[in-house]
Amino acid sequence: MAHLKLLTPETPLHDACLRLAEVYSGVEATKRYPLYRWTQISNDAAVLAEHVRRRHQEDDALERVAKLLARLLEFVGYNLRPVGSLNFIHDNRLLPYALLRACLVRQSAKHLRYAPKSESLTKWVVLKYPHACSKCGERPCHCVVTPWVFEERRENPGPYLKFPQSVEKKQCRLRKEDWQDLTLKGLFEFFHAIYRNTLYQQDPWKTAFHLSEELGEVAIELTRLQTLCVIDNKTLGDELSNIQEKVKNKFDDEIEKLRTTKRLKVGDRSKIEQKWQKNFKASFDDLEAASTMPTDWLRERWGLKQISKNKARDLALRLYFAEIITRKLKEELADVTSWLVAVTYAIRPDKRPTGELAVGPRAVLTTLEGGYAKKAEKTKSLGCIWCNQAPCSNGCLIRNSMSDELMQEVIKF
Repeated sequence: MAHLKLLTPETPLHDACLRLAEVYSGVEATKRYPLYRWTQISNDAAVLAEHVRRRHQEDDALERVAKLLARLLEFVGYNLRPVGSLNFIHDNRLLPYALLRACLVRQSAKHLRYAPKSESLTKWVVLKYPHACSKCGERPCHCVVTPWVFEERRENPGPYLKFPQSVEKKQCRLRKEDWQDLTLKGLFEFFHAIYRNTLYQQDPWKTAFHLSEELGEVAIELTRLQTLCVIDNKTLGDELSNIQEKVKNKFDDEIEKLRTTKRLKVGDRSKIEQKWQKNFKASFDDLEAASTMPTDWLRERWGLKQISKNKARDLALRLYFAEIITRKLKEELADVTSWLVAVTYAIRPDKRPTGELAVGPRAVLTTLEGGYAKKAEKTKSLGCIWCNQAPCSNGCLIRNSMSDELMQEVIKF
């Protein structure tokens, strides 16, 4: 493996993703299931929660945040790195990693004029947070002024309706330079500019809880994606009518609640219902096409031509739901990124909500640059933080995990 440059604060985010993916490309044990790789991130979040709970462990907490961020970047990089043609079908089953890659690289935000055609973590972040809060559409965030409006938006959507429109306007106004790849340092500055009025008011444990919530939501989507890969080739098709009926019943219930609520103006109720009906029709029409004309659907949507008719319907249905899952997944990955930044500021703020990079982010960036390095060489290059090698290996994974398990068995209090 060629020497990989260190992760400096000025390293572009996408480059950092690809470099870390290269470092851990030799860990074959994690290559089978994306959910296994994500479990490692959740494990780090559990350790972070313990450090946050013990308030005197701020240094350990920030080092763990750096490891969490590195794992997130590596997870994204592994799934976005160029691999040539994708073959996600094997023995009539979908391969989880290949399916995830195939879906993640599909172009998003086609409706936005200057949005890049290629996918990246920066693109997902900017799409969800268009240089403004993803909820209120303002920079700095105004959610703190009327927090009840956002917390009760499902039960009482009336006061909230203007805010999604503000976010959509911000998305449409994004210029070409607004999509430029963030640097590692720029990632913290990006969210600081939006949430600087709230980052310094958050209790670390509350922020860590919210981060865990977002990590769990990613796990939900990965679990559902993996379900599409492990089920037999009949179940999804057999259950399709039940899926549609369940959705329709729930949809009708929501429409009835909308029509009878007294907390919304008549005009607002009508706008919401029209939007929901439009979404319902578009989704069901697309699902109908995948179910009844699977060969045409696969060719038009995925460019797949050599699929036998007896396999086409099952594959089309799986890919239809996989697309929905990964669209949500991209949003959740952006949310995880934002809360990683938030917990960094919450753990160690500098008490001065200025535009300067605070103590917490500096500590995280220092760990990324100095911890992920091959220390035995005169010219430092990127390496695993645990074994200081690149590429890392199965040996590092088993050595560190099993020695830790044995140590906990030996030393008990």
